[in-house]
Amino acid sequence: MASYRPLLLLLTATNVLSALAHSVAAANLPPSDSSPSLRHQTNAMCLKFASICDFVAQNCNTQVKARPWLATLPIADDSSKCAESFSLFHQHNKTLVICMREFPPESKEMTQALVFLKFYSAWQQQNTCKLFHATEARAAAECSFNALRPWTQTTLSMYCHDVFTMYKNSRHKLDVLCERTSNSDTFWEGYVDFIGSKTCKHYYDIIREAREQGCGNTNMALHGTRCQQMFEWYSNHKDVVETDCFEVRASKPFYHGFYLWKKQQH
Repeated sequence: MASYRPLLLLLTATNVLSALAHSVAAANLPPSDSSPSLRHQTNAMCLKFASICDFVAQNCNTQVKARPWLATLPIADDSSKCAESFSLFHQHNKTLVICMREFPPESKEMTQALVFLKFYSAWQQQNTCKLFHATEARAAAECSFNALRPWTQTTLSMYCHDVFTMYKNSRHKLDVLCERTSNSDTFWEGYVDFIGSKTCKHYYDIIREAREQGCGNTNMALHGTRCQQMFEWYSNHKDVVETDCFEVRASKPFYHGFYLWKKQQH
């Protein structure tokens, strides 16, 4: 991620509202074959979101000069219910725009939801990087490949789905604005697993396994059966990997061993 730049480079309030309005229009309800647990979580969150919008509309007016919650770090804090509400929306944006789609257009719920979005956009501009770094830290612990072995989409919680979807939609802006942290590499590997094709997921797995097996070592690269199997797979899928897949942390041992092995083939 690039060096920090002023937060005003982030989406303006108008852009945020426009993007979220588009999301509301395009969002679909959870598929009928989604797990009962996920559907239950979604329904419960939609009920909670309606009450949150009502609270925010009544108590979190961003036009009031005295609004210390606007710069509050979005971590659980009983004295800052406004920040908690906006943090929840940030983390579960994908699910909550689905909730908004269910509000009747002229209803009190929709009116309050639109007020909520207006206030949220002002808060977001003040808290973008602090918010993302807090989210990144939690997701690194709860949503990474290590936390969810064996890695399958069905093992991901709604939180992980929503966080990675949020990052997918805003990755380039966040990468420009926010510094890397000690959690960035682990978060990134969880993210690329989440969005990757079957081929890419396998590629990420062999990169990690090669590191664990010591395939960057000359002896293992040239004589290790498992290392050679992974090099053979990569050789057969190299064009697809280079086109479709992201780079992941600590891939250097794999490539060092691969090129030693490849040289031996000639």
